Amino acid sequence: MRGKDIYNPNITNTMRMDEFQTTQASTITQTSFYLKETWVSKIRDIIKNNFQNCDNAWFNLNESSREIYQMGKLKKFMQVVRFMMENTLLYMTQDSVRKFTSIILDFVPEGVTVKDSYTVYNTFNAAFLEQREGGKPPPPLFNIDLMLYDEELAGGAKVSRPGYSTSPRDIVKAILQIFDMGIKSLQEVTQVEQKLLGHLYKNSTKIFLKAAQRPDVAPPQADPEDPRQLPDENQWLWDEYNRLQTALERSILPLEEFLHTFDNYDEEYRLDVDAYVKKQASDDNYVETEELKKDVYFHRGEVERIKSEILDHVVVSMFQVQTSEIRQNLADKHVRIAN
Repeated sequence: MRGKDIYNPNITNTMRMDEFQTTQASTITQTSFYLKETWVSKIRDIIKNNFQNCDNAWFNLNESSREIYQMGKLKKFMQVVRFMMENTLLYMTQDSVRKFTSIILDFVPEGVTVKDSYTVYNTFNAAFLEQREGGKPPPPLFNIDLMLYDEELAGGAKVSRPGYSTSPRDIVKAILQIFDMGIKSLQEVTQVEQKLLGHLYKNSTKIFLKAAQRPDVAPPQADPEDPRQLPDENQWLWDEYNRLQTALERSILPLEEFLHTFDNYDEEYRLDVDAYVKKQASDDNYVETEELKKDVYFHRGEVERIKSEILDHVVVSMFQVQTSEIRQNLADKHVRIAN
């Protein structure tokens, strides 16, 4: 039970955000079901099988009086079982949360330097790389696309602008939601006592095992010199959430910087191929043959320039940014004019 994972720790390949969400949600659901159904039922059956033939009246599973049960040894035994299960649940939660946070953080570079649209340096801690096979950095965690979106200008005119297929902020939000989803999935694990002795709890509301809960705000710090003050029991969970959030917000900052490198192609975004060709072919705009040739060579050269400056994909922080669509779109504008 201690080795169970709330989240899926097998993250080795670059994936889309929706794939990551589906994988994690599936593992969270499976683990939650195991805890609430299989785990509790197994412990109930173990106790039942060992106590059903017990001659000692203090451990009578068929006791019909709730008052007598409350004073008996069986009640004390069930309390011990509850404490042991709550401890197991807490240790499993701590292990899973810390593992999940550490795995995500492994993909976040220590530093990122964006030079231009095709040169990005991602730097990882040297000691961390020494622990990895071949000293290689981890692959990017997420695949996102850099695409062109129509932006309406004043007067109704439209111009294409680059943007990401998934908002970086939404990625941060989605991962933190997965973190919370895993914690919340452990909130309603029924106590074995109620399952084993259902006849004593017919009209009672369900009683659940105590589980970790993430505080909504930073817990107040206890005074270490005051023995009457104890630290918040969920402080560790707040710390892990905060550690993950801080790293994720740092990981998306280079994406904005990388996006700005595509400001250099503003002329291409504004280039209306149909209007340009129509103007060149107009009777009122006579152009010498040599000038047309120069124009064709210029646009062919622009095709090569764009293809050399915009790659199919670039790794930025923990993201593999697919730029092939915007590369093809901008290059095609010059191809159409040249042809």
